[in-house]
Amino acid sequence: MPKVDYAAEKKAAFEMFSKDDLEKIKKGYPLKRVREAKIHEMLQKGFSRVVVSELSGMSYNYVWKISNFGTEKINDNDLIKIQAALDRFNNEIKSILKTTK
Repeated sequence: MPKVDYAAEKKAAFEMFSKDDLEKIKKGYPLKRVREAKIHEMLQKGFSRVVVSELSGMSYNYVWKISNFGTEKINDNDLIKIQAALDRFNNEIKSILKTTK
């Protein structure tokens, strides 16, 4: 599989965003919420996760989480709620399958 060249996309990012905006997405920026909001904005404008990851110095996984979940973090309570909902769903499916036999 050929390697994708993101040079044009990086150039577009440098043209579209100010130097200050690009500094806000950097790994060392002290205000995490501001950084995540700016990363989310870049993703919403169509920049790839790879480019945003390279420009920010953040991992691809970190950028992926922001692109999929926005700037709100998933915490342990959310995971417990998701697991409980999945358990209820599975139980409902089991009961439907039992009644149709």
